[in-house]
Amino acid sequence: MQKIYHLVLAATIGAAAVLSSCNGNNPESKSLETKIIGKWKSVTQFGEETLTNQRLIGTYEAGGKGYLSWRKFNKKPLTYTISDDYVIIKDETSVEYKQKVLSIDDNSMSSTVGDGVISAEFNFKKVTVDYSRDILGMWERVAKSGDETYGDSIARMKYKEDGTYIYSLRDEQGNWQPLGDPISEWYVDGDWIFTRWQNQGVDTIEYEGWDIDYIRGNEMKWSALREREDGSHYTTTITWARVGENK
Repeated sequence: MQKIYHLVLAATIGAAAVLSSCNGNNPESKSLETKIIGKWKSVTQFGEETLTNQRLIGTYEAGGKGYLSWRKFNKKPLTYTISDDYVIIKDETSVEYKQKVLSIDDNSMSSTVGDGVISAEFNFKKVTVDYSRDILGMWERVAKSGDETYGDSIARMKYKEDGTYIYSLRDEQGNWQPLGDPISEWYVDGDWIFTRWQNQGVDTIEYEGWDIDYIRGNEMKWSALREREDGSHYTTTITWARVGENK
């Protein structure tokens, strides 16, 4: 699992930066440097569509800096340097990864990453929205489709600026009661939201990722690709309505 993570890390952060070779031999290097700037989300890896819980969000900035969001990593800082057709990526531990890009345009890119033993191809799409502020406030679940995952019943979520949330259920009298879980954390990177929580009296920390399809005024819709225990995949959605103040 650790080796797979290293490959995924390199694929996400290195990605198209490899094409921005700064040795002056590539006549299109300036164009490619422009194309890499921005945010990219994994859509396939190892030849299969990426499960939403396993999304990687790589953001590339000018000057060899970038960051990665993946499950417990919320915008983890990374740096990169360019050498010919490869990018050398370093995380905070100074571990190096090499990445090569097969193609890139304004909306998508394809790349391979390998360590001499394992090689895999990853595809990404460019993300041009940022819902990290739009989601702040109270939302109530009003509709769902697909198999249930965690807590897909009618509930309310209040997303707070400090990266925590309040999860509430309605009691028999119709009043909303916060659960008061010891851990309730969230972050949004682009159009992907990731939550971590620990229920009272339980040692296990759960997590879940969703794609935010849109936030339009007082309505928000999520979707996710999940995997059943038998290995089959399914898509589920949740529709939310904003409650009360925006924040």
